[in-house]
Amino acid sequence: MKLIAKTKKTKTSKSYLFLFALLFFATAEAATQASIDDTWNKGLAWLIQTQNGNGSWANIQGTEFIATTAAIDTLGRANVINFNYNKGLSWISNNKPHSVDSLARKIMTTYNSHGVVTYGLKQTNNLISTP
Repeated sequence: MKLIAKTKKTKTSKSYLFLFALLFFATAEAATQASIDDTWNKGLAWLIQTQNGNGSWANIQGTEFIATTAAIDTLGRANVINFNYNKGLSWISNNKPHSVDSLARKIMTTYNSHGVVTYGLKQTNNLISTP
């Protein structure tokens, strides 16, 4: 008898959960293109506003190359080629990376921004020969 009662309780709980989910998803609105565009524009505005005065995008020392290359790549993909984009590229070009990962990010970002890998390699050539 206890087994049957437990099974009925579980079925009842599942029924309530199903009804709750059905009501929740029935009231959820689908994202419109306008709301997606608005969110995208707010994100780009936030990205531009959080750029540091020196052109980088980081508040924690050691993460400058990761944050700055990600920001530049994002602005480039969004076709926002403006002062902030160029200031970030300038920061990348004028600073030496402190790891192989940062060097790779620097090369890829300069390559993506200028279209030729030799530009990125030329910019980082002195890093390889420096002890």
